[in-house]
Order: sequence, then structure tokens, then C-alpha cells
Amino acid sequence: MLSPGRVNETGKSNLKNFLKLNPGTGIGLALVKQLVQAQGASISLVPKETGVAFTLDLNATY
Repeated sequence: MLSPGRVNETGKSNLKNFLKLNPGTGIGLALVKQLVQAQGASISLVPKETGVAFTLDLNATY
């Protein structure tokens, strides 16, 4: 489980795995949205002609 507001290597790996989910179901986007918001970050949809694209602002500090 990831702590809210903390992005670590496990979090980055988990996010990459979530992004690989089937984009046609909407489930992947819902899971990514929950994960991103739990990290204290934001997600916004980018309208496209086919499919869905979104941008992530992870508010990460390195």
C-alpha cells in the first residue's frame, strides 16, 4: 500500500502497471484516478477523437 503524498519506486512501478490496463473498459482510468489522487496528485482528461488520453501531475519532488 502506498502512503498518500509519497511517491517512491514502488509507486512509480505500480502506476506504470495501472497505465497498462485495457483503456477500452474505463476500469483502468478509474484505478489510475484513485491511485493518483491518493498520492496527492491530479489527473485531467484530454479529449481525443478515439479513446481517452490523460495527463498526470504527480507533484513529485526529487
